[in-house]
Amino acid sequence: MIAALVIALGASGCSFVVSTIRQALETSSPGTTLVESQRVRGSTRGGPSGLRAISCGNAAGSPMRSVVFVAPRSATYVFESATTDYDGVLSVWDPSTGELGCNDDHSSTRASQVTVPLREGQRVEVVQGGYSGAAGSYELWVNGGAAVATTAASASDGGTPEPPQVLAASTTVQGDTRFRAPVVGIDCPPVGPMQEWAFTATEDGAQMFQVQADYDAYLGVVPEGSTTSMACNDDHGDITRSQVVIDVVAGVTYRVIVGGLSGGSGTYTLTSTSLATGGPVTVGQPVFFSSGAVSSQPDRCGAPAGSVDRTFTFRPPAEAFYAIQTDAPGWLVVSDGRRTLACVSLAAQHRAGLALKPGHRYEIVIELGASDGGAHFLSVERIAPEAPEWRGESSAPIDVVPL
Repeated sequence: MIAALVIALGASGCSFVVSTIRQALETSSPGTTLVESQRVRGSTRGGPSGLRAISCGNAAGSPMRSVVFVAPRSATYVFESATTDYDGVLSVWDPSTGELGCNDDHSSTRASQVTVPLREGQRVEVVQGGYSGAAGSYELWVNGGAAVATTAASASDGGTPEPPQVLAASTTVQGDTRFRAPVVGIDCPPVGPMQEWAFTATEDGAQMFQVQADYDAYLGVVPEGSTTSMACNDDHGDITRSQVVIDVVAGVTYRVIVGGLSGGSGTYTLTSTSLATGGPVTVGQPVFFSSGAVSSQPDRCGAPAGSVDRTFTFRPPAEAFYAIQTDAPGWLVVSDGRRTLACVSLAAQHRAGLALKPGHRYEIVIELGASDGGAHFLSVERIAPEAPEWRGESSAPIDVVPL
């Protein structure tokens, strides 16, 4: 009947009335309920700005509309929206705890997606806004996964956030961000389910934290007493891995926080690794080191003035051919205290092969140039110089420097 009225009014030239009716028809009213496998269509035009303090897409002051969703079971839910004439932003809110997840663009500027774990009966508000104040028509829908068992009440259920767990140096722990609340007041990870760990440094040096997850994880490190992250990473190699490297001070506690992109959550492993800043190297035992920020050696091998460096020592157990390898950028310098034995640009290759004698102390210097804020490895392996992997196109060993 309404459609017939619109057609009739259009035929009679009442274009303003037609436009008004269409806008009313496509605007989701407050309290509209969203259910699985059904779509809600609407328009943010004329909607209240600042309905919710959306944290992403510069959408906080944009016209907004919201719908209500009540989780029929404890599961992970994927909320999605699509727009046709503007860059939309999607946010999911729990009235008791705040924003659970937010996303601007998901594969395109006309799509947004937020994934959040919800408990059975949990009521959330799904808010549609626009990038930098944009407004227009949208379509919303939600799909949920299979029901899962839940643990004790968390902040996402209106309870108290769990205290941080202790993370020791050089350990691997298991974690799960599902059904957890955001950690309030930090700038990384982005808003969404999070789990916090407390790492207290036992000595000055560098520390690497790595996350391997079954979802698109986020990793942030915040000094205790601060809300500003000193390191933040989304993807390292692939979307399920995150890695940060920081310089630590003995006695200081650091907040290591695992979250997810666009409110994602799931299970993960978190590893802390103490990184070397130099020292002895043993055959067959790779050393992981930080890129640091200090130059302790004269700049050699074409390194720029003030090049950051890392210095290691090696004593061969026997006279043999040794392969020295690293994934670091810059230059690899090997000397015996009297002369330089190898000077290799790591831009072209990441290894040098040398015949070394027992009883000698060799110095291996990695001239990094500028610090890249990452972690790298150095290894020394005993290998036959005629091995195929050490021969180039000319069938000559690579960078062999006999003594």
